[in-house]
Amino acid sequence: MTDAVRAQYPPIEEYAFLSDGHTSALVGLDGGVEWMCVPRFDGPSVFARMLDRTRGGAFTVDVAGASLPERRYLDGSLVLESRFVAPDATVMILDFLALAEEGPHGRGEVDPHHVLVRIVRCERGTARIRTTIDPRPDYARSTAQWRSSAGMFSAAAPGTRLWATSDRTLAVDGNGALSADFDLAAGEAAAFSLRYLGDPVQRIGPSAAQRLLETTLGSWRTWSSRCAYQGPLLELVERSAVVLKGLVYHHSGAVLAAPTTSLPESIGGERNW
Repeated sequence: MTDAVRAQYPPIEEYAFLSDGHTSALVGLDGGVEWMCVPRFDGPSVFARMLDRTRGGAFTVDVAGASLPERRYLDGSLVLESRFVAPDATVMILDFLALAEEGPHGRGEVDPHHVLVRIVRCERGTARIRTTIDPRPDYARSTAQWRSSAGMFSAAAPGTRLWATSDRTLAVDGNGALSADFDLAAGEAAAFSLRYLGDPVQRIGPSAAQRLLETTLGSWRTWSSRCAYQGPLLELVERSAVVLKGLVYHHSGAVLAAPTTSLPESIGGERNW
């Protein structure tokens, strides 16, 4: 991915939407998480590169030499799959805000784990990967001050703490961000997690990330399978229902107008989303 691509402000429709019913994240075409608020939808942002390409902060996964990816949501869910193709490698990234399994009362509710998970898998060749976790808490008014303990990194954010883990070696770079540079061969995977509420119970490697993926997919699909609509444009109706569910605050049932801020409905207009 070129620096010129990252320097541009993309149209909002190019962002993918992730949600766990407690907060949300927006993922750009280049694989960067460019918007996320903690500890709730209405909390201050920790990633806001969609508003400020230089100072906003982002959580990026860069595949060396790759073009813009093909993307899709896994059926019945808000799990994002992005496939990056480079001359010598193909890499798939799975992004999701993790959910627990459906509750015992069978009401189709989703319960958040409060963790953003990114699984990086090499499908072909050998890929050079660079991951950077660069939160700018409180609407980029501050930078994260990372502390390391037992292989995890933590940093303060308004009203909560962030916890970053990976099976790859993370280190604080010269800009104060966490970063990791590594190679992945075909069949290998790496996992990264960012917990935004509560304390982590373990480091999340590929196996633990896969289990979270399976429970998250199961929770989403249990809920979305209750859609009884069988008319025209069924796939679009089901996708719209999942997105609307992602805009519902888990604890109250309130519906968000938008997961973003400061984005004008029309240039020069009065309504911002």
